[in-house]
Amino acid sequence: MKYSTDRHDPISESQAPENLAALYKDLGDIKNDFRNKNLYDLLIPWLKRGSLLDIGCGAGHFLHLAKQKGLRITGLEPNPELIAISEKLYGRSSDILNIGIDQINRLGQRQYDNITMLDVLEHIQDDESLLRTLRGFLHAQGRLLILVPCYSHLYTTRDKKLGHYRRYGKAELIAKLTAADYTIIHYRFWNMLGYFAYGITEKLLQKDVAASLRSSGKKNWVQRFCSRSLDNWLRVVENHINFGFGLSFFCVATPRTAIPTSENPGTSKK
Repeated sequence: MKYSTDRHDPISESQAPENLAALYKDLGDIKNDFRNKNLYDLLIPWLKRGSLLDIGCGAGHFLHLAKQKGLRITGLEPNPELIAISEKLYGRSSDILNIGIDQINRLGQRQYDNITMLDVLEHIQDDESLLRTLRGFLHAQGRLLILVPCYSHLYTTRDKKLGHYRRYGKAELIAKLTAADYTIIHYRFWNMLGYFAYGITEKLLQKDVAASLRSSGKKNWVQRFCSRSLDNWLRVVENHINFGFGLSFFCVATPRTAIPTSENPGTSKK
C-alpha cells in the first residue's frame, strides 16, 4: 500500500510545549471548548471497561471524563505546565505521571484495556516505533484509540508551532498500524466544517485560526451565536455522520491476535 511519507521539522522542542500550554490556558474549562467536548463524547463509547493509559493527556480533560465512567486511569504528560492546568481544574492526582514516551518503560510490565493518543502521534518523530512499543502495553483484547490531524497538504506554520512532524492521510495511518501488528476495527473522519475553515484561514490566507470561540473568555453576540451553532453542529450532525473527509481522523485498533467483539458502537467505515 502506498501512502504519503511527508515529514516536517517543527520548531524547537522548547517552544512547542510553551505554545501548547498557552493554547490549553486559552481554552480553559472543557465546558466552553465545544470542539473537544463533542470529540470526547464521540470517543468515550469506544473505551472498554477496565483500565486506560492516556498518552500525552494534556490538561487531563479526557482522563477526567473516563474516570467518571468508572475506568482506572493513568496519564502520561511530559509538559509540567499542562499538568499544572489539570491540577487547577481537577485537583492534584497521582494518576498523571510527568513522563514522556521515551520513559514509557517506567510503567514496567503493566498492560491496559485501553490506550489512547488523542492529537499526540503527530508529535512523535518515530511514530512507527512507538506503535510497535505500545503493542506490548495493551491486553490481547485491548483497544488503541488514535486521533490525528488529517492531510499533509494542510500542514502549516500552526503545525510547526505546536510541534507536529506531520499530518496524516487515512492510508498512511492504517498502513502503519497494520505494520505494527494491529487490526483496525473502526475508523472515520471528523470535523468536516473545520477542514474548510482551517484550509481557508491557515493555508490560503496564512492567518492563525483563533481559538476564542472555544475559550472561556467573554464573547460578543456574534461569537456566542457562532459558538452555539458549531457546538450544535458537532453534537447533532458531525458525531453521527461520517462525511468521508474532515480535519481529523479517528481510528480504533486491537492487537492482531485478538478477535474483535460485537460491542462496537460505531457505524460503517468510509
